[in-house]
Amino acid sequence: MRSKLGMLLALAAVIVLTSVTTATAGAMINGKNIKKGSIPLSALDKKAVKALGAPGPQGPAGPAGPAGPAAAKYWAMIDENGAVVRQSGGITASRVTAEGTKKTRVTFPGDVSNCFWMGSRIDPTEIPGITEVLHPGFVSVFRSPHGSNVLEVATWGDSNDDWLRFDAFGVAVIC
Repeated sequence: MRSKLGMLLALAAVIVLTSVTTATAGAMINGKNIKKGSIPLSALDKKAVKALGAPGPQGPAGPAGPAGPAAAKYWAMIDENGAVVRQSGGITASRVTAEGTKKTRVTFPGDVSNCFWMGSRIDPTEIPGITEVLHPGFVSVFRSPHGSNVLEVATWGDSNDDWLRFDAFGVAVIC
């Protein structure tokens, strides 16, 4: 009998403590404890959502932010003679022929060693028609041993007798 009485008292204590804890927790959480915007609309019932009402008018636009950097830090169009035809500023170019290679050394006003660079064959004087394709071949752009602000560009043509040749090209550096 004694063990049944002890068991009954323990069960009663658990029930009382559980209801006290639940009541205390319910009394501790109220509207002041809930952060604004922390309950999503999907967690509210339809009556509560309707009671919120329609959103107010949009406020005035804020001030414009500062202009972002240009996509290409440096760019240049260089003709088949190695002359800079158009550029972003401060760029020079020179033709190099050594040990059977033909390339153009392009010098920029700042360090380009940690940038992305690309080249494309161009004709700065012609605008092709919709069905025309100009300058078959490709361009290779690579770092130069002559400084962190220098790139070297080689152009390849489509004929076997003069496949490495000086052609007009464009180069862009994006940092």
